[in-house]
Amino acid sequence: MEIGNSIENPTKEDIGRAITRYNFVVKVFGQIISQLKETNINCDNWRIFSEKIGDKYLTQAHTLQHIFSNDIYIIENKKEKRFVDLSSIISLLRVQLETYSVCFHLFFDNCEIEEKIIRFRLWQLDSLKTLQKYKKPNEANYLEKIENEKLEIENCIEIIKQFPYFQNLEVKIQDYLINNAAWRFNDNSLKEHDKNKRRLSIEQMAMNTGLKEDLFEDWYYGASAGGQSSAGSSDRRSSLRNDMSGRKPVATISSSASTC
Repeated sequence: MEIGNSIENPTKEDIGRAITRYNFVVKVFGQIISQLKETNINCDNWRIFSEKIGDKYLTQAHTLQHIFSNDIYIIENKKEKRFVDLSSIISLLRVQLETYSVCFHLFFDNCEIEEKIIRFRLWQLDSLKTLQKYKKPNEANYLEKIENEKLEIENCIEIIKQFPYFQNLEVKIQDYLINNAAWRFNDNSLKEHDKNKRRLSIEQMAMNTGLKEDLFEDWYYGASAGGQSSAGSSDRRSSLRNDMSGRKPVATISSSASTC
């Protein structure tokens, strides 16, 4: 795909048109999120949490808009030069891709509804366990918060265990999912004998959304390498495939919320 002269050497006009399109898409997306919130204001269905991930994505998009709109100039070699924080831009783009991939995996993947709900509840379980690790004894209502989260964890596990999908898994797989709060799985990955392969990578989750491989390579690995060229970052891609993990907002939705 080419833009103007080339995608690697866009003109000022190319960049302007791209930003205009980006701003339009962000505006429409924001309107959709707002309408969903109004429609679902009194709903406690588990799917409602997708709005919170949508909000996170929208915040990242607005941050990019803010960076794009700032005209800051610095003096370099006695000449004015526009300041562009390229590393922040590409980092935000990478995080946006992670946010989108997580949302798709939890709510929109083409799999059985029970598998989706279990993924979500394991994701929630992962967040609750993380919260427990960061509680400090000097926090207000420390013991109360700890006990409430423990109850949430127990309720979350009970919800997971009620589904036939979970009950039909081997006991060792059930233990693996619960003990590791392993939400990054699919039906095929659970068949792997190697435990390390049961956990989907961000690449696998991103590619499952339908993203083209060459776009993923340029977007994600290029950004992860700090904006270096594809050639310069290719030697790092193997380790990045294994090391990168999904960023998630803390799942504060009640585990007693509707499971269907």
